[in-house]
Amino acid sequence: MPAPVFFWPARAGGAAIYQDGRCRQPIIQAPEFRVEPKDRSTPTRVPATMIRSAASLSAHPAGMSRRHALAMVPALAAFFATRPAFAAEPTGIPADGALDFLVFRNDSEIGTHRVRFTRDGDRMTVQTEADFKIGLGFIVVFRYTYRATETWRNGVLETLSAKTDNNGTKGTCEAHRDGDSMVVDGSVSGHYIAPPGAIAATHWNKAELAAPMINPENGELMWFSTRDAGRETLAGGVAAEHFGLTGYATMDLWYDDAGLWRHLKAVGTDGSAIDYRPGKKVG
Repeated sequence: MPAPVFFWPARAGGAAIYQDGRCRQPIIQAPEFRVEPKDRSTPTRVPATMIRSAASLSAHPAGMSRRHALAMVPALAAFFATRPAFAAEPTGIPADGALDFLVFRNDSEIGTHRVRFTRDGDRMTVQTEADFKIGLGFIVVFRYTYRATETWRNGVLETLSAKTDNNGTKGTCEAHRDGDSMVVDGSVSGHYIAPPGAIAATHWNKAELAAPMINPENGELMWFSTRDAGRETLAGGVAAEHFGLTGYATMDLWYDDAGLWRHLKAVGTDGSAIDYRPGKKVG
């Protein structure tokens, strides 16, 4: 949103976007990530494709003046500069190279979300397509399309190219690897350098639960807190681990024992229930 998108720092810290050796914009971001215990309750509220823009968020933590937040930038930037990079090794790649979901709103089918994996030696290409439409009789009142291509090499994300049309509002994200970091250009985010280990928030990769996330709809760097909600049995008798996400958005994701993405649930800004169910559209 992608997935309705789609995306974890557990504690708010700070970092800075540097360009040509100068600090261009401080950003809020978590220096450490954690999965909260499963006995913590987290309500599900917002779907990925209808997420509010992080551009409207304050550029400094609540209760801290902008002057003090800016004063912290050099130390925080140094923290990220010395932080060891980690590879978000992709998991949950299906044997047949395909993930298919039917998307429902209030139990009415509104579209599909498809992910395709293609390998060529040490290189893997991941293509995602999502198409939703909501109608009132024969009249389409809402339409959403999303296309994204990721390239991975030796378990590391190298490039991301995505385009979104959210009922007429266009969004783009282009990103490429430069050393340990990703250089991002987004329709909302503008140009910035993402922290080491950042990957696209496309949900098929369970490794995103422990990584900084780039919103493929518009390039924004997203933060989340996650909790392990325990194991559950999904439709068809599939055993899966349930994770609740809050922060930039709120949603629930399920992954099976092989790391395959199996399910997503969220609540739309209008209160509607968004539900991803494995399956292909017939006809």
